[in-house]
Amino acid sequence: MWATYSIGFLAVALGCLAGGVLAVWIDLCHVSIETYKVFRGIAACLVSIYALVSVGRLASKPLDAAHKLEVGGYLGFWVLVPPVWFFLEYFAVASNRIIGFESTSENLKKIKDFADYASKIWAAIVTFLTGLVALKKA
Repeated sequence: MWATYSIGFLAVALGCLAGGVLAVWIDLCHVSIETYKVFRGIAACLVSIYALVSVGRLASKPLDAAHKLEVGGYLGFWVLVPPVWFFLEYFAVASNRIIGFESTSENLKKIKDFADYASKIWAAIVTFLTGLVALKKA
């Protein structure tokens, strides 16, 4: 059951991000800065909860054949989704798709700085999850 959830969450997240990249690429939508901030806040809350679930499940379950797909879903999410999000966010700002957040060098620097800080947290989560898996194998 949890394997289905972890793979499903990965698939939904990647599908949403792919849709976002496509929408920005073909100039399908523009969002206001307020909508963007609300969406980013909701995404941050969901991802934080998912980080806790990922760590909790990996820390509490044995690494056997029955749980390998679940572990793959968690690791796949944490390896693929954050960098795609960072790309989408930067691409949306650079393409002027966020109304009220023009593509100036100052705004692009803000996005790059934010992504740099967030990527350190993302890397820490990936490292921690990989460490949990490695400890379970030992």
